[in-house]
Amino acid sequence: MFLALSMAKAAFSMPGGIFADRIGRAWTLAAGWAVYAVVYVAFGFATHAWHAWVLFVLYGLFYGFTEGVEKAVIADFVRPEVRGAAYGLYAFADGIAKLPASLLLGVLYEYFGAAVAFSVGGLCAGLASAALFILCGVTGRK
Repeated sequence: MFLALSMAKAAFSMPGGIFADRIGRAWTLAAGWAVYAVVYVAFGFATHAWHAWVLFVLYGLFYGFTEGVEKAVIADFVRPEVRGAAYGLYAFADGIAKLPASLLLGVLYEYFGAAVAFSVGGLCAGLASAALFILCGVTGRK
């Protein structure tokens, strides 16, 4: 499955970058986070092996539309002489944030089941996506 995820990430990265160049990075991130939200909720309700396979490929779509774009946004906001440190700080913050998120998912899964656990993750991503869509619409930022 992780091979399928990696192949999907590779396949969707170029279209994600092109999409970001055409409609803007913020809109592309918001769209990617929306895909993440849908995929995560769907993971909670997957009942067959083929569901997981399809969802892993769609998870690759999320990565293709966000990973490179997030790094491009960092480059937009920091001076060239500190970009390496900025990417390092981003990776650190991302890794640190994933620890409590993973723990929360595990606790929710243990006590309430897959549907609740993955739906909470999807809800958080959906709220972030909606906030970014609204911010883009209000500010006109791309």
